[in-house]
Amino acid sequence: MAAARAVASRPARRVARNLLSIARMNERRLPRYSTRLPVRYQIFDARGGELELGRLDGARTRDLGADGLFLAYVDLPIGTRLHFYFELPERGCVEAFGVVTHETPRLDAWGAETPGVGVRFTRLSPHARARLDQWLDERRALDQAALNAALGRARAERFLAKHAM
Repeated sequence: MAAARAVASRPARRVARNLLSIARMNERRLPRYSTRLPVRYQIFDARGGELELGRLDGARTRDLGADGLFLAYVDLPIGTRLHFYFELPERGCVEAFGVVTHETPRLDAWGAETPGVGVRFTRLSPHARARLDQWLDERRALDQAALNAALGRARAERFLAKHAM
């Protein structure tokens, strides 16, 4: 029985280790939260001094924070300026402007890489900023509760393994 518990908890420990390494790797001034939101975006083309909007493309976020997001499976050069829209659950549409700042793949909890680009927000309306901040506050509270529950489960598993016959 104790052996079965030990085998069952190995994947959980591996995922926890990967999450901690991702957290360390993704340390930044403002936290990002893992989320998969559809995003519609346009690339700016400022030839001739006039702003011309390109075709509307679609992607999914991999993470989202107060200062930017990661667009998965998008291949754009660093410095590309974007105009994009995404829908926050129960908060509505956010329209923003941003610039591609990096092409570093993201790691998920199992260590798999997802290619894409990081985008830093350059302009958000005050209304869009308020919606985003409210969503991030809710997400922060949910993530903290999930982390506390996972830590409690790990402690209980260690206790059971230690005191099992």
